[in-house]
Amino acid sequence: MKNVILTDKEKLETLINTAGLTPTEIARALEVSYNTVHRWRTQDIKPHPAQARHLDELFKETVDITPQVEKVLKDMPDPIQKLQTNRELQEKFFLETTYNSNAIEGSRMTMKETEQAFTNGEVKGRQFFEILEAVNHRNALVFMLDTVKTGFKIQKVTFWNSTK
Repeated sequence: MKNVILTDKEKLETLINTAGLTPTEIARALEVSYNTVHRWRTQDIKPHPAQARHLDELFKETVDITPQVEKVLKDMPDPIQKLQTNRELQEKFFLETTYNSNAIEGSRMTMKETEQAFTNGEVKGRQFFEILEAVNHRNALVFMLDTVKTGFKIQKVTFWNSTK
């Protein structure tokens, strides 16, 4: 699955070509000079992170990206089917999702330790509950992947959780 990320330069071009803004109007909205906007467009100069955030906000407020999103979704293969058929991708998904989810919850296990927990159920220097947490998370992902069918909508999960 390819990432669809617009560069700052592409956002500027879209603002000009699709939204109909002039470089002067963009400069005014971002509180920078016309020359700065011109350099961003024509040279390999990137905006300061704060200016890039303002550019993102202007882009979101001004450009209707619905057609682009619909095109990407149409061209994109079904991610669930891809996960169900590609074993290597599946294992990477299980590992990275488990590691990141557990890290958010405060686990200090490394990615390598999480992988060890999956393969042999033992990780030197880690308590049993930490290992069990990683293994159970993986098992939940396996169950979910086996249960979910093509056309599944995340709104179903949201509905189920809201009715509890």
